[in-house]
Amino acid sequence: MRQLYFIETSDIGFEKENIIIAELRDPLIRRNPVELIYELRGNPAIVDIATSLNLPGSTTDASYGYWEGKPEETKQLIFRAGIDDNFLDFYGIEIVAGRGFSDDFPSDTINKFIINETAAKIIGLNDPVGRKFGFSKDKASGYVIGIIDDYHFQSLHLAIEPLALSPLGSDKYKEPRYISIKVNPGTISETMLFVNKTLKELSPHYLNPVSVFSDRVDKMYRSERKLATIFIFSAILAVILTCLGQYSLSSYTTKSRTKEMVIRKVMGSQPSGIMALVTAQMVKLIMLSLFISWPVAFLLMTKWLQNFVYHINIGAGVFLLSLVIIFLISLIAVSYHVIKLSRVNPAEMIRHE
Repeated sequence: MRQLYFIETSDIGFEKENIIIAELRDPLIRRNPVELIYELRGNPAIVDIATSLNLPGSTTDASYGYWEGKPEETKQLIFRAGIDDNFLDFYGIEIVAGRGFSDDFPSDTINKFIINETAAKIIGLNDPVGRKFGFSKDKASGYVIGIIDDYHFQSLHLAIEPLALSPLGSDKYKEPRYISIKVNPGTISETMLFVNKTLKELSPHYLNPVSVFSDRVDKMYRSERKLATIFIFSAILAVILTCLGQYSLSSYTTKSRTKEMVIRKVMGSQPSGIMALVTAQMVKLIMLSLFISWPVAFLLMTKWLQNFVYHINIGAGVFLLSLVIIFLISLIAVSYHVIKLSRVNPAEMIRHE
């Protein structure tokens, strides 16, 4: 549960709320989305629009990168994505150096790149902006015009890789595959209906799926949520079984030592002393079980967390908490039976013995 909470609260580097995604499958709309964008902007619930070949959080393709000063023996895969000039502002991705793509610079469509900080570190130059950069097809024939803050363009299962963004209309990134639509809070449902209706009118022969962006991002961790649900029910079941087991064990212990406890009571022992006697025996069994279960639990949790590059650390707190819970359950169970035993007349107990 802590890992799932960590995933949901981690800074992924881009905005995901109140965004609708339309996947453009109609080649005519992909080649010229201007009419669609115009129709969408007529809806007052829509506050911003961006187009792209890829979405944040989704897989992109990768090619070998070339840059000014790259050693010949170095081979570095760099992920690629195509975006329009509004994409970075739309998703709140920060430019840390240089600039973004802009219609004010018509030459941006010809071999211009924006790279992330990870790519900038790999290139190894103090200021990559303005330096030559490209991919295996054209070598280093383009230029870096900006550097963006690292964002998780893949899931948290993976480390942030070097990324280069190209403007739509350049090279292989001529056509958008997705249109991102930002809406006012609380208007997603009705706006999705409007977007679907508009797409059907402009593209009646194609199915252009419409979805909520935050749902797409959350789906990357669907298996973790299912596993978390299993963990919760397993934990509840474990607590129930522990309660039943401790109740049965304390009942058996007190009954098997009834004669000894009666004698101690007759000799003046207090219920607290008798309870300490029974508890000491149970503590040994509890500690034995914990020393067996803790290493197994630690190994299983560590193995699962290795699926994530970004994950929580397993501290001693979770094991201490389990120790406290088990001791409390045991103490309650023992107390119940000892108090019940202390209220019975010693003569009656000896007679039954």
